[in-house]
Parts: sequence; structure tokens; C-alpha cells
Amino acid sequence: MPLTFRLGRMRPVRCIVCLAAAFSVTGCRATLGTHPEAGTLPNGGLGGITVVPVTSAPLRITSDRDVAISPDGARIGYIAGTVTGPTQLMLRVVGQAASVPIEGTSGASAPFFSPDGLWIGFFVSGELRKVPIAGGAVVTICRISGGARGASWGSNDTIVFATSAAKAGLMSVPGAGGAPRVLTTPDSLQGERAHQFPAVLPGGRGVVFTIQRSSTPVFRDIVFAPIAGVGLLDLRTGQRKTLLFRGGQAEYVEGGYLIYAGAGTLDAVRFDLDRLETVGDPVRVFDHVMTKLNSAADFSVARSGTLVYVPGGAGGQEWKARELVWVDRDKEAEEPIPMPSHNYGMPRLSPDGSKVAVNMIDAARGNFDHGIGIWDITRRRLTQLSMIDVAAPVWTADGRRIIAATEFAAGPPASLVAQSADGTGPVERLTTSTSAQIPLSVSRDGAALFVLEQSASGTGANSWQLGVLSLRGPSALTDRARNEPLNATKDLSGAELSPDGHWLAYSSDASGRDEVYVRPFPGTGSSRGPVAIAVGSEPLWARDGRELFYVDGEGFLASATIEEAPDLIVGASRRLLHTRYFSTGNFAPLRNYDVSPDGRRFLMVKDPAVHMQVVRGWADELKRRLAAATLLPR
Repeated sequence: MPLTFRLGRMRPVRCIVCLAAAFSVTGCRATLGTHPEAGTLPNGGLGGITVVPVTSAPLRITSDRDVAISPDGARIGYIAGTVTGPTQLMLRVVGQAASVPIEGTSGASAPFFSPDGLWIGFFVSGELRKVPIAGGAVVTICRISGGARGASWGSNDTIVFATSAAKAGLMSVPGAGGAPRVLTTPDSLQGERAHQFPAVLPGGRGVVFTIQRSSTPVFRDIVFAPIAGVGLLDLRTGQRKTLLFRGGQAEYVEGGYLIYAGAGTLDAVRFDLDRLETVGDPVRVFDHVMTKLNSAADFSVARSGTLVYVPGGAGGQEWKARELVWVDRDKEAEEPIPMPSHNYGMPRLSPDGSKVAVNMIDAARGNFDHGIGIWDITRRRLTQLSMIDVAAPVWTADGRRIIAATEFAAGPPASLVAQSADGTGPVERLTTSTSAQIPLSVSRDGAALFVLEQSASGTGANSWQLGVLSLRGPSALTDRARNEPLNATKDLSGAELSPDGHWLAYSSDASGRDEVYVRPFPGTGSSRGPVAIAVGSEPLWARDGRELFYVDGEGFLASATIEEAPDLIVGASRRLLHTRYFSTGNFAPLRNYDVSPDGRRFLMVKDPAVHMQVVRGWADELKRRLAAATLLPR
């Protein structure tokens, strides 16, 4: 059985783009705290207060809406959790200091409140469920097919919801439970792919929703190509129409407005509730709002007009850039690295430990303008290689070159390229395979490059194999990797070869949870099976091979001692760091930390502080902006 990797909902062509999306969305563990620019009013003078949940319940950024506010604006429900553990629905009373977990909601996503604010609904495990906020038993409303794509509970006690199932439209179900019925079907002749993220209008007259189109998204300078728009379904007549050709996840705001997500923004337009029509042109209301690749956004509006939103940007990108820090192993003290501001990820120390290769995303240019930076630790200088739209840097064993994966948007799938680590010389394309390839690591002797390679026949989430490419001989790299079989395992990620070349470490959820394993390498002819080390992901060997580092099931860096006398002996495991740092977990094979050659310091990626912002009294400002602001395309 080939070594396969679970990569979420990766598409087969824009491979590196999707990996970068995973790097910037799914790994976000936002601690909700003081606004990063405390003392100033965000978004051009709009007032507000900052919600500060306890750090033990960090916000989890998913592919759906992660926050919801009650109709009276008094409570906030949000999804908490780390990327390596289950989610949990939390309830926070605005103005109080603590968030309370709602029992029975492990694994929850996409929260929404009932019209009376006494219940909160959510999706989990193929079901739509609800639970009373005062405490009590969880009630299953109905079974669903696909993942959560928004729900809204109307005043007539009917829930309108959507899922990620193929060609899915809007569905409705009584709030008391029952069989769902179909409300809409996407019109493929008009290029519609799905109807998602519904919001029931006051009085239950109609529903606004997101129309997902079939065209491929283009992200440049944080501008969305118009792949999503806002539609309206008249629940009395059954007729539907397009209100806006750009944007998504619209909600009605008292006073006669629709507010909806743009590319990292919230925009607004006047709306006639009687005629179910927009009036005039849209304007920009809020900048720096967390929006997702599928046009979902982390905001919610109460009937009172109170707004809650998560600061961020297009594609789930954080408002402030991630940074690299050294963390002392014994004292756990952080030492910031004085690098220019970028979103950093996937740091890789050079073999001699003098430099760091790191993936870079410029927050001012959007999630899909990538580069590889080389940070000289002694000189404190950052050199950006001339490779563009690349990710996943890997050092060659001699420290002279960087291998990375690139996407050729108008040509073949992602392949491998290389450049001198000092930034000189041309970019060399190493492979021209018809299958997408991503470099993982180079063996310590420099002979083999491990790559993640899309299988020749597969296009699904589990159609990726571990390949081995030769780095020696006259042909150097071959176009097609030799697949390395791994017996009786599935859904693997994070493959790393031990310094002596005898053991392969990886993570898998074959047992039903993410665990780190070690097995002999190569596996052919060996009677020894994999050895489970611990619950976790992102394994990395110490330079001396006596320790295996990994991110444990709660998102903390841990290690297990390793002995080989002559067989592998796994010793005690223990947590090393007690602060969570950025991690993609088993969602994608992107290790986001490294260790110094002596094993005494860890190079970690530190998430910026992401916040929920509660804003009251912004209706007058909205009116002013609609009267005076620059108009936006519809």
C-alpha cells in the first residue's frame, strides 16, 4: 500500500496554493486578547470593545464561520481548539471575563443562535444539532451530507442550512427536527457550483446566501476574482435572483442594509426589505476582517446591530504577520528574531545551523505571492531568493542549495526547482513530472530527497504518496519518484529519515487519532512493523538521533528518547514547551519548527494575536459612509 498523506480538501492542480492555504488558515490558533493597537479606534473611527476570552480556549479558524452573536448582542458563541485536537463550542457573555465550554459539543463547527437566543445550533459528525445555552441535552435536528457551510435560524422556527456536498443548494428543516427539504439547486448553466452561507431575513420572507461559481479563484494584491456573489431566495414565491456579483456571507442589518464579506473586508449596501432589492452601490465599511477561501467570513451581526468580527485578511490570513522566535529548551524563554515583517512558515535550519530557509508570504500582496527567504543568523540579514510562487524549502545536505516546490499556474502541476542558497545564479527546474511534487526532506548523506507526490491515477485527498528521488549520479533528479511502500498504514504526513538512515518517522491517524510512528527504512523485506511513539504529528529527529521531537495532541512541542541497541528502543515521552506555537498538525505535511544542532534551542513560528472585536453604535457611521464613501463594484 503506498504511503499516502491526508491533505484536507486539496485540489490536484494548484497544489502549493492549497498547501499555503492550509499553512495560513488551518494552523491559526488565535488567542483572543487585547487589540494589537490598543488605544486606537480600529477601522477609521468606529468604536468598540475588545472581547478577551481566556487563553485556555483559543479561537480555532476553520473553513466556516467560527463566531456567532446572539440576537440581543449579549452572548457570543465561538469555536475553540487547537489544530491538532478536537474543536469545542464555547459561550461568552459580553463583558464577563471567562468563556464557558458547552457540554456535548466536542467537534462542533459553524455555530448559530435561535431567534430567541435560548439555543445554539452547530454542525458535527454528519449531523445538525442544537443545545440550550442554559445547559441540557444536545438534540439532533437532522442528518446531513458533507461539511458545514453555514446555517441560519429564522423567526418562523425554520433553519436554513448548506453543506459542502457536491452541487449542494440550500436546505431547510424545522427547528424541532425533521427531514430536510431542498430549497435551491445551483444552476450549472449559469456557472453556479453551490449555494452556501444562508441568512434568513427578518419575518422569514426571504434568504440571502452565497453563490459559489465554478471558475478558478485568482488572488493578487488581496483582490478576489468574482467567483462568489450574493443571491436572494424569495420564500413566498420560490423565485431567486443575484443581488451582488462580488462578495459572500451577507447578513441583514437593522435600518435597511446588507453587510457582506469581501476580500478581507466587510462591505455594505442599502437594502429594501419590502421589495427584496438592493438600493444604490456598495461601500467599504471594515478593513482587516478574517475571510476564507470559500467566501466565508468570521463576523456575525445581532438583531440589535451589535457586530462581532475577527480581525484578519483574505484567505484566512492574519492581520499581523507571524514571526520566528528562538525558544530556550530549559527556561522556555523566547528570543525574537529581528526579521522584516512577513508571514513566515516552514523554517529549516541549514546543516551547519548558520542560516534559516523560510517560506515567506507578504501580507500586503496576498496569500499566494510566495518566496523563500534565507536569514543569516550571524549577520542578521534576510536575502530573498529569486524563485517566486514557491513553498516548502529544503536544504541540500551540503547547505549550498535550496530545493522548493513551485506552481506553474499556466502550465504543468507543481514541480521541483532549486537555486543557490546565496541567491546567485539562475533558478533551475529539477523535474517536469506530470504529477505534483513537494519536497519534504533530504537524507543526511545527501543521497535521497523525500517528496510528496500525487499518484498517477488519483485526484482525491488521499492520492498522495511518499516518493524517493536520487540526488546522486549523472541524472541527478528523475522526473518520477520511486514510491516507498508502507504496510498497513494510511493518512500519513511529516516523513523524516533518522540521521543514520535506518528509521523513518511519520504521523498517521490509522488508529483513529493522529500518532507519531517510527518504522525501518527501507521497508521492503523488513519483518519489523511500525512502532507507535505518541499521540501527535510533525516529527523531527535530533541531530544525534537520540531524540524524536513532535507536536503532541494538544499542540505543544514534545519529545521521546530513542535508543538503538541494536533494535529500536523507545524511551519516555515528555512535553518540552508549555506554550503553543503555530502548527498545521496532520492537515498538511508542513513542519513549522526546527531545532538547533545542539538540541538546546527550538526555532518556532509564533502566531500573531488574533482578536474578536465587538462593535456597537456603528449604524450612524454606516449611514455616513454610504453617503460619502467611494463606491465599490457590484
